[in-house]
Amino acid sequence: MAPAGGTRVIALGALVVLAATAGGCSRPPGFHDLFTDTSVVTRGQITALASQNGHPVIGSYDVDSRPRAGLASVIGQSVRPLAVRAQTPYAFEGRWRFLAADGGRLVGVTGISGGAHGNVRWAVWAGDESGLTEQPQTFETFGGVDAGGLSGAAVERDGPL
Repeated sequence: MAPAGGTRVIALGALVVLAATAGGCSRPPGFHDLFTDTSVVTRGQITALASQNGHPVIGSYDVDSRPRAGLASVIGQSVRPLAVRAQTPYAFEGRWRFLAADGGRLVGVTGISGGAHGNVRWAVWAGDESGLTEQPQTFETFGGVDAGGLSGAAVERDGPL
C-alpha cells in the first residue's frame, strides 16, 4: 500500500495538469495539423514508405513493369516518379522491403524469392531525390544459400546501414 502522502502528490499533479488545460493553454498538434490528404496513384501496390526532407517517398511493386519496383516522391499535391536503376537480374524483379532517408540521401532494399533454395535475393539501393541505383553485392553478403531475413534499412551520419 502506498503512503497517503504519495497519493496526494499524484492527485495534486493531476489537478495542476487539468487546471493548465482548462486555463486556455494551446493544444498540441493533432493528426489534422500534421498531414495533408493527397490522392496518390502508384504503379502497382505500395510496399514501403520513407520520409525524405518531410515529404513521403512511396515504394511500389508492379509485375507489369521493369524493374518491378517503382518510386515516387510526394510534395504537396504533386507526385513525381523517381528513377529506379537496376543492374542485376533479381533487382529487376524485387519488391521494396525497406526505404530510409536522411536529408538528401535515400537508401532501400528490395527482395524477391529465387534460386534453387527459394531464399530471398536481396538488392541494395542508394541515391537521392532523383532516384535510386542498385549497389551490387557479392553472393555471400547476405549469407549466400543460407541467406536469412533482414530487419530494415537506415541512414546515419556515416552512410547507409
